[in-house]
Amino acid sequence: MGVLLVICLATRLYRIMEPRGVVFDEYHFGEFVNGYFSHRYFFDIHPPLGKLVLALGGLLGGYDPNGFKYETIGKPFPRDLNYGSLRLTAAILGSMVIPVLYLTARNFRLSIEAATTAACFLLLDMSFCIESRLILTDSQLLLSCAIALLCMTELWKTEDGTPERTIWIILTGLGCGTAISVKWTGLATPALTGLISLTGIYFTRHQKRIPFYQCVLIGSIGLMFYLATWWFHFRLLYLSGPGDAFMNIKFQRTLIGNRFYNSKFPKESFLTRTYLLNKEMLRANAAITARHPWESKWYTWPISWRGILYYVSGRREVYLVGNIVVYILVLGAVILYIPTVGLAIWNTMGRKEVTSLVTERQKPTEDVLSVSESEILPREMTLGRAGALGTLFFCGWGINLLPYIGINRCAFLYHYLPGLYYGLLLFATMLDTLIRWKHARRFIAVALIGAAATVFYLFAPLVYAYPARSRESLRWFPKW
Repeated sequence: MGVLLVICLATRLYRIMEPRGVVFDEYHFGEFVNGYFSHRYFFDIHPPLGKLVLALGGLLGGYDPNGFKYETIGKPFPRDLNYGSLRLTAAILGSMVIPVLYLTARNFRLSIEAATTAACFLLLDMSFCIESRLILTDSQLLLSCAIALLCMTELWKTEDGTPERTIWIILTGLGCGTAISVKWTGLATPALTGLISLTGIYFTRHQKRIPFYQCVLIGSIGLMFYLATWWFHFRLLYLSGPGDAFMNIKFQRTLIGNRFYNSKFPKESFLTRTYLLNKEMLRANAAITARHPWESKWYTWPISWRGILYYVSGRREVYLVGNIVVYILVLGAVILYIPTVGLAIWNTMGRKEVTSLVTERQKPTEDVLSVSESEILPREMTLGRAGALGTLFFCGWGINLLPYIGINRCAFLYHYLPGLYYGLLLFATMLDTLIRWKHARRFIAVALIGAAATVFYLFAPLVYAYPARSRESLRWFPKW
């Protein structure tokens, strides 16, 4: 796991200062960070945690806007602007997702080979690498969702009434809180795992049901964390700024320098301001109808049919596109899940003797879905394991796509990353299910990782913004 983290950091930190100009949505998030430094009020359709973390990273790294404005994509950075501290913050947090993915896969009793392959696939995905190297918040979104899922798997293993249960309730609540505090789409993971905990659906033998009051406690902790991020947001933004017009007159009267400012006017309560701002965020989000030349539909994301041109200067480009080896294999796992779960149901209904056989051979403390057992148990149990875990990961993959189905606003390939995370766990499950023998899994894992690494190497010029030998040779799809 440590090796994975080191390699991931290397891929994210290499040429972190390149390109030396504003890249795609950096012109949004860079301005938001500047707003925290200047204390001038701004408006964004996303919650504040991701922007606050970037600002904190900049503060610790000596970032000083010094009047610089992220006005246009491609605008060169002045030499004295320490924008690298902002990119470094995103890179470090993005790198942490890979070991968390590995730990989560192992918590679900997936094999070392399958867990390593899934982690390496995310490490070698160009789209996530690019998102992790820029002044953006998607690396934080993926990390918070990954931590929320990991904490929930740990919570499921604890006994009620123990100190371990209390600790993991708190950590799970904080994990869920961070997920929704970066972007609202992060709600998918808390919603899915919360539903599982409430209903008592079991995906592993060791899983314990979480009582209703504990689920409420987890949700309350998450909500308190969400509200805390808004407290810091309001405390930092007390001057009139470009976001004033989105707020009502009562709110504008509290912003120093606003034409309606009145120091004697009583301030609205913190909860009222938070409610009004969240209501405006929801309205503004729904009102987005403008089209974008690099937008794409959700059903094209699983094959990375259309990328996004993030930056271009002469022969140097940053072009966001998925690792086709990773994306195709994840899509294959999604398709393969359907017959697999059907076979699992058939075997469960038609061969009751399998359950009794497993019960006799299983020790009370062992997981019926453990990796070591999967090499000696009948094929029926392998299918049952894939059906159970596959359902969880398939639902996670689908729920993360759900917000983009049927909406009118433009969406982009990077919105697929949370769904891809669950897709990688589903792929790891299918790998363990189909390849039952350890040595065969190891050989296939090495081959697949090698293929993904080759694609990453070929597309490295579009990740690190150095001239490619032949740009046309990298145009594998018509929309690239």
